Amino acid sequence: MDKYVIRKPRDIPERKKSQEKVKELKQTTIFSLKRVVVVEDIKRIKSLLEITDQDSEVIFDQLKLLEQKIPSKEVLLETKLGLTLKKLKKHENVEVAAKASSIYAGWKKHFKDKLDKPCIEVRYDNATNKCRDTSRRLISDCLSPYKESALLADSIERCIFERTKNTAYSYRRHIRGIVFTLRYKEHIKQELLNKQLTVIELCQMKKPTG
Repeated sequence: MDKYVIRKPRDIPERKKSQEKVKELKQTTIFSLKRVVVVEDIKRIKSLLEITDQDSEVIFDQLKLLEQKIPSKEVLLETKLGLTLKKLKKHENVEVAAKASSIYAGWKKHFKDKLDKPCIEVRYDNATNKCRDTSRRLISDCLSPYKESALLADSIERCIFERTKNTAYSYRRHIRGIVFTLRYKEHIKQELLNKQLTVIELCQMKKPTG
């Protein structure tokens, strides 16, 4: 009787999958440090916080950004940010009021405990500031005679600068687009003035070509 060899597939042990989760590493930059304060960021946040009837969600988001920093006494005196926080402590939105109170109390404790060590303040040169002042005037002219035209123009320009990081081509192109929109698209301008469109949403609109 013939013998047959029946070959069976070898059992290949499954590779053990590592159950350990790879720890995500987040790179820390100097700007992420609490005592490194970009003055421009503080001024941008303040301008957004001071717009009348500003959307509560926008205010809360800006307060969360502010919470990550501890400005020096000099910056607080220069920007009068403490007064803005005091007003927000009485805001009708409970979460906004609580967040503003928490930040104010935290800063107060910081200075009371004599922890006001020198911080790094990042500022911009005169040429950059001059270009930006011109941009604010152009935007403000488009919003005139609205009573908060200067404040809105300041907020819009600072939001654009935050996106572009400098006053090069992208910044100037974006400014031109905003000026064109506010000057010739009345419905968008009215939505902005009536608080149906936030400054951040306006600045996030698609930039024009050319």
